[in-house]
Amino acid sequence: MAGFSGCILCVVYDRRLKSEVIENFELIPLYLPEFLQEYGEIRGVVRAIYYSLFCAWKGITKKRKYDVCIASDTFKTGLLGYLISLFTRKPYIVEVAGNYIRSYDVKSSEMILVDRLKQAFVKKISPFVLARADAVKLLYEGQLDGLAEIEEQEKVRVFHDTTALDEFHASDT
Repeated sequence: MAGFSGCILCVVYDRRLKSEVIENFELIPLYLPEFLQEYGEIRGVVRAIYYSLFCAWKGITKKRKYDVCIASDTFKTGLLGYLISLFTRKPYIVEVAGNYIRSYDVKSSEMILVDRLKQAFVKKISPFVLARADAVKLLYEGQLDGLAEIEEQEKVRVFHDTTALDEFHASDT
């Protein structure tokens, strides 16, 4: 990627994966302990906080200045990302990974109390987080239908998660 370089903080499930440099990018892994590798409501929140603390610690210890804060959902990491962007005064991007309303509609007949509480939380927090984002990345048009109206449509981009790898080339720097 000509002209690009940086540091990428990522989560890994295997302790054998270590920091490495690939062309102009340094990959710094965070090993996720086994008890956090499983999914669940509470584990998801703990995992998001754990990763956020890791990012903050790496920023302080390596004296890195981050350019942007990116969250991978509109509720757990979305709310944390928004708070981090407030403290760091950096732009904030939210990636919407799924259709939160449709996923609840599909399983509505078998929802338990925890599911209903999470749905209510998502419906309240998501519009708040999306309204404060500097940019919103969607996977397809209409992905936010029933969840949130975004007044500033110019900050919304639809970007399908496919990448032609043959377009990446070694950098000159």
